[in-house]
Amino acid sequence: MNYARLFAFVLVVLAIGCAEKKNSLSDQLSAYLASHLRNIDSTVTVKSMEVLRIDSINGKIGLIMEDSTYSIERNGIQAQLDAVKAKNRPDSAAFYQEEINYMNQSIDSIRRLSATNIDTTRKYGVIAKAVYEIARNGRVARDTVYYIIATDGTIYNANRLDATLQNSISRLR
Repeated sequence: MNYARLFAFVLVVLAIGCAEKKNSLSDQLSAYLASHLRNIDSTVTVKSMEVLRIDSINGKIGLIMEDSTYSIERNGIQAQLDAVKAKNRPDSAAFYQEEINYMNQSIDSIRRLSATNIDTTRKYGVIAKAVYEIARNGRVARDTVYYIIATDGTIYNANRLDATLQNSISRLR
């Protein structure tokens, strides 16, 4: 009788342990890719996705990457501001100018931080290189994507992922 209780207890512990197992990074990134793909074009499916490499990013490299990403976004907003100024739309121009002013302050803060002696032993996150295949109507496109993932799980380059997916989708036509 005691063996039966012990056996049941072991089964319950194993069941609970297995139920709490988290998905691998590869599974999580594949789900993230599929989600973005569905938002762009629901007729395209992910055939495969494989993480090729994962590298750690320290605090200083992380700040440099944030600065670069933020600067690219700021340049996009600057282009929008230039376009609305050319169309003589002062209300829209004021909005875009306010965004640029805010972003300039943030970029300056990031640059000041990255110029100081930051602890390079502090982990910022990881960069994962992955290759994926997407398909539609028998046609397949293969591409490489980089995920920049902070230690809190935030993926910083989602807009680049969308651009890469859109490029891959265009090759399926």
